[in-house]
Amino acid sequence: MTNFESSKIVAQKPAHELFIKFSDMRNFAHLAPPELNFSAEENNCSFNVPQAGVIDLVITEKIPFTKIVVAQGMQSQLKFNLQLNLNDNYNETTTAQIILHADLPIFIKPMVSKPLQSFVDLLAEGLKRM
Repeated sequence: MTNFESSKIVAQKPAHELFIKFSDMRNFAHLAPPELNFSAEENNCSFNVPQAGVIDLVITEKIPFTKIVVAQGMQSQLKFNLQLNLNDNYNETTTAQIILHADLPIFIKPMVSKPLQSFVDLLAEGLKRM
């Protein structure tokens, strides 16, 4: 399993607001750049990562106000999960981190590592701007 971790960022929202927002996958749309062809329903979404193909996500775990985990759906060729960790700072801010755990075949790892790390970083920067 290969891990792609964003830096820990500080979002200018309390953890409960972020949790409610990201418990609905439709709310991820504003974080994704247009070239990803992002589409979503409440508990799932899909997008296109260059050199990796279509990736779809399904919410698999929710721990109120601290953690949301999504995993690959039926269309995804890669096995992975994406975890959003939230730590309420109790001053109307939240420290957050996004971690992608991916089971990458050795032959595609060099091709997809950079785009997947960029995706994780883009999501974290989007949280920071909220």
